[in-house]
Amino acid sequence: SDKNIDIIMSKLYVSNDQNHTLFVTNYEKIKMLPNLLRLFTSGEDTMKELDKTSLSDTIKKYGKKKMKEVLELNPRLITTVNDLNKISTGEVFRTQRQMKLKGVRYPKNGIITIINSLSEFIKEKGGKIHLKTPIKQIIVENGKAIGIVAGDKKFYSDCIISNILIQDLFKIIDEKHFSKEYTKYVKSLQGTASLCAYYSLKNINSELIGKNFVFIERNAGLEGGDVAGMVDFMVSSPESGLAPPKNYLVQSYVICTPDEARDKEKLEKLKEILDKNLENIISDYHENLNWAIYPVIWHLDGVAKTIDNEKPDVVSPIENLYLVGDCVKAPGIGFNCAMNSAWLVKDLLTKVNNK
Repeated sequence: SDKNIDIIMSKLYVSNDQNHTLFVTNYEKIKMLPNLLRLFTSGEDTMKELDKTSLSDTIKKYGKKKMKEVLELNPRLITTVNDLNKISTGEVFRTQRQMKLKGVRYPKNGIITIINSLSEFIKEKGGKIHLKTPIKQIIVENGKAIGIVAGDKKFYSDCIISNILIQDLFKIIDEKHFSKEYTKYVKSLQGTASLCAYYSLKNINSELIGKNFVFIERNAGLEGGDVAGMVDFMVSSPESGLAPPKNYLVQSYVICTPDEARDKEKLEKLKEILDKNLENIISDYHENLNWAIYPVIWHLDGVAKTIDNEKPDVVSPIENLYLVGDCVKAPGIGFNCAMNSAWLVKDLLTKVNNK
């Protein structure tokens, strides 16, 4: 779409006893400049060589002083995985190169802005959106996807693009159309998880509004040993378009595994970590608290980008069936991965149509 979407940004901060400082200062960036330049200029061949190298091995080799802190924190936040032994160095560097260490960015007025922009684009191009119409089946004949069953109707097309969780694909297309190896592989894929927190506060120090604070809780007794997270004051900024009138909203999250997200005892521990890190920033936040809620997300990223959990290709084994979303192999993590997968499919279809 040609529509412009305003993006708001925040650098990353850390807090020690209410002393708020940048996570990486300009001076520290200058000291790391040779390594950063090497990162931003590395080709895809180099990244592929690093795809099977764990972050823990990279830290042992290159992690010194501030670079060690950056390599311990940023990859965890990027992948929503705490275990550095499972995180791919190549994938992290590839994503960081895209982000250019700009910190946190998201659309003004929230992700709904992107969804509305996309729906307008579809309508402008003559497309139709069928709400509350679940896809019951993808129709396959002779190894080709030829249409779908949506609601009580059949729709036929030369191309089918699926954006459901890859693990749910076999709910709408029979396994018999895939090899046993592909079916087993897809069913084995794991996602990521998180415990979130939303705090409604009566008042916030104006210096905090619009900032993002990152943290690592050492020796937390969870997978990966240390756990990482973020406390986000961006939503309290009027610029975000999300700030409630006369009140302030703080959102935060701490990374965990899907199994940990289902374990009540571990969730209690994660909740304590979230509260503690908000308290590190606002020592008296309890006195200003209207309410707090703690949503648990069992399936955050569709498929975790880890060394032993490789995402499937956007081109499925079924002819004319393409896969998009944060479950498939595309640059970036989460929402960025989903958008980039759509661009990959668009480029593929453009090439097919131009033949």
